[in-house]
Amino acid sequence: MTFYEHAVIANFALTWFMVGLIWLIQIVNYPLFRVISKHRFVSYHESHVKRITPIVATVMILEASLAVSLLLIPNPYTGSGLVLINLLFLGLVWLSTALLQLPMHGKLNTLKNPKTVNQLITSNWFRTLMWSLKGFCGWLLLMQIY
Repeated sequence: MTFYEHAVIANFALTWFMVGLIWLIQIVNYPLFRVISKHRFVSYHESHVKRITPIVATVMILEASLAVSLLLIPNPYTGSGLVLINLLFLGLVWLSTALLQLPMHGKLNTLKNPKTVNQLITSNWFRTLMWSLKGFCGWLLLMQIY
């Protein structure tokens, strides 16, 4: 098996890990922010961020490394179109994270604001969609090597 094939498999696995995680966060974790009392919210939110960040950051960095590698490694299966789309979806996830979700989490570290919680949930649908599309793209890449 070639390095490219290993990278495609790893990309698929990491992406689908993140697809599952983002859907869990979107459907379970973030809506729970609405039901935590105002007095307990900051410690609950800090605990959520402290626990989820090492997992998400590690996988996002590995996923980005693979997405770039797939673009740079010559392969006999496809042109660069599908791997470029794969990288584009991840780039949009990173932009959304940096420009929208991280600043909102920063605000929620100090105060429960129902408007910010709702904005976080609403804006996170974009990341959920982008990761899901990246998962589909990863599946297409995987199907090309088998």
